[in-house]
Amino acid sequence: KVLSPLDLKAGGTWLGINEASVFAGITNRFGVPPDPLRRSRGELVSLALEGKTGRAGIEKVRALTARDFNPFHLAICDRAGGVVLWSDGETFHEHPIARGPSVITERSFSAYDSEREDRLGEHVRESLLGDSAPDNAELESLLKGHHEIGFEGVCVHVPDMEYATRSSTIIRFGREVH
Repeated sequence: KVLSPLDLKAGGTWLGINEASVFAGITNRFGVPPDPLRRSRGELVSLALEGKTGRAGIEKVRALTARDFNPFHLAICDRAGGVVLWSDGETFHEHPIARGPSVITERSFSAYDSEREDRLGEHVRESLLGDSAPDNAELESLLKGHHEIGFEGVCVHVPDMEYATRSSTIIRFGREVH
């Protein structure tokens, strides 16, 4: 069983979790114009969620050809850990996700120099210096911030290009399953 939204236009989904507690979520990768002839990246999330472990989900995606999809960052996690499988549209690359908070954007893994990802990560790490992890309200407030126009804002707004942030998601893995 899988819990995920459905992309009614292209099929697939952009995030989900399965009954084995495998999470998968995808972002676009900045820097390469999308090719409408390539397959939907949402298929990759659905495929990864067929795995009973994060590693099994990664292997299902790796069995495909990177050139069939526009560039992406695909986070696949389970209770044992996680990996970002990313593609520049030509090749798959893997990057382990360290324990603790991670910030993944469309500009991650050298897709484009950006201060936004570093600024978000620093804020979250500073919040962790206290006695407990930041609560959801604090993280939501940070992610909803509309302080800057342009690509470096936390919540991206570029009105001249009719471009804006599509979504932000907070995922927490703990010992208990709810």
